[in-house]
Amino acid sequence: MSEARFWRWWDRYGLLAILTFSVIALAVTQPHFRSWYTALNLLSTSAPVAIAGAGMTLAITCGVFDLSIGALLALVSVTIGVTVPYLGFAGAMAAGLTVGVMAGLVNGLIVTRLRIQAFIATLGTMLLWRGLALWVGGGKDSNLVHVPGVKVLSEWWWLAFLVTGAYGVGALIYYRLPLGMRLRAVGSSASSAWASGVNVNAAKLFVFAYTALMAAVAGAVTTSQLAIGGCNLGVAFELETITVVLLGGTALRGGLGKLGGTLLATALLGVMRIGLDLANVKDEYQRLAIGLLLLAALALDGIRRARKEAA
Repeated sequence: MSEARFWRWWDRYGLLAILTFSVIALAVTQPHFRSWYTALNLLSTSAPVAIAGAGMTLAITCGVFDLSIGALLALVSVTIGVTVPYLGFAGAMAAGLTVGVMAGLVNGLIVTRLRIQAFIATLGTMLLWRGLALWVGGGKDSNLVHVPGVKVLSEWWWLAFLVTGAYGVGALIYYRLPLGMRLRAVGSSASSAWASGVNVNAAKLFVFAYTALMAAVAGAVTTSQLAIGGCNLGVAFELETITVVLLGGTALRGGLGKLGGTLLATALLGVMRIGLDLANVKDEYQRLAIGLLLLAALALDGIRRARKEAA
């Protein structure tokens, strides 16, 4: 097999092959892995990253990314925690999602109106959202264990519905709507897209709001799973999300997104974590593995870019 054919095969099937091999290897070596509980655990632990990854895929496709989604997850969780006594859990979730979208619009306006790079802008708002979460929550978590219906989003059918919905809507935008073509055009070359009549600022504003909405949904899911409104949730959440997006084949420089790849990479990360847990690997080593996975994703993106430029 020639090098070009290998890379074409890798782009299409490489991630699926690694995931399949990992599942078979764990099923053979870890008897506890071969259970329905493992599948439910994989869905439960991977759902927040998967949902946020659907939004981040569109953002990176458009040539931007949001480093503030981990802090925003905490802000949404705290918002739910402090409003649930007055609004009930459903109303508190609506309040949390509203806060998420508003935060995304703030990010988008900073980038489009103040002309600040997305990396710097969202790094600043990451600190801002985290500070707001600590302030609103008074520096402590809200116990929601006794709130009626608080655990509803932790049920497997809700998680499956939310993940399917996130990727269904993402695929509709990316493949079927003119908006998807505009996002890819802006990510490939914002100046060329602008010259061809695409409203670049509107496209960027949309992806920031949509990415924040997906992060807010992930925050609502995490709040339901843990039954707390946690001001310290979401630490390094943005890095995990970016890792699965890049590992899934979305181009870091924009113009190309792979929603299916993001979902496969999320599953691979989840399977890897379950395998490490079954092997009693300490948390610090698991974080080391995730860091190495991010470096591998960046390296693969660099190889793809070099091949494209050489073609």
